[in-house]
Amino acid sequence: MHPGMKPCYFKILKADSSLINALMEVNNIHETTGSDWRIIWVSKHVNKMAVFEGLSSLQKVNHFPASIQLTHKDKMAWNIKRKKKKFPEDYNFLPETFILPQEAKLAEAKIKSGDIWILKPFASSQGKGINLVLHPCLTCNRLMTSRKFLQIRIP
Repeated sequence: MHPGMKPCYFKILKADSSLINALMEVNNIHETTGSDWRIIWVSKHVNKMAVFEGLSSLQKVNHFPASIQLTHKDKMAWNIKRKKKKFPEDYNFLPETFILPQEAKLAEAKIKSGDIWILKPFASSQGKGINLVLHPCLTCNRLMTSRKFLQIRIP
């Protein structure tokens, strides 16, 4: 640390902290239980609004309230579809999308031979589980599963 610089602290709330602790310590940021932290690492199971109340401009949080609405494909698609109903001109960028199995009947009605669909599991990341579906029958078989998928037609 440079002379005259104040030490930097972080706080962890209900999260697996071994990796976070190691990363912070390597960067000369030390854990605290007080309120003098600059970074707080919050798990998904914490009332984030309580964390946000009284934040200073220098304090940073790793999760935003309701960020799941953007980070989960199914929730983001549902939110955009909801907005598209109100503002069709402003939300016309989303390709035809169905949240499965809830919208399975709607999806089946839209499937045409020769269409290419992207089938994405809702709780995966880094491309895991994504399939291109070229034949409607393959899609129909997937619709019957209890797993949740996002289906997007490639225009």
